[in-house]
Amino acid sequence: MEPRDGEQEAPGPRKAKAQIHEAETLGLEEAVSKAKRSSSPAFIPPMMAKITDKLPEGEQWTYEVKWDGYRALLLKDRGHVQLRSRNDNNLTATYPTIHAAALKLKAETALLDGEIVALD
Repeated sequence: MEPRDGEQEAPGPRKAKAQIHEAETLGLEEAVSKAKRSSSPAFIPPMMAKITDKLPEGEQWTYEVKWDGYRALLLKDRGHVQLRSRNDNNLTATYPTIHAAALKLKAETALLDGEIVALD
């Protein structure tokens, strides 16, 4: 399938698995640092929540509402935008309004991590 206007070709399963493995091997900070040195945003596996018996305490901690939606990464490189799932599946065609809004971002390159939810 050919990418639509404003959409980049997906990295492919082998490349995505290699990037995930690299992030796990190098650690997230090194993977992010390497991605920053590249010419365009790269898929970076999002940080996942961890199960714990006790929540951390202190003023330095903040908490957010747990929404029931889709975790997604938005990658923008000049006029090309992709919306990727946490498992690196292409969600761009599924959410055309998010794609259109991303094209209006003033940043030429960006990597945004968020949750896609529908509110009643």
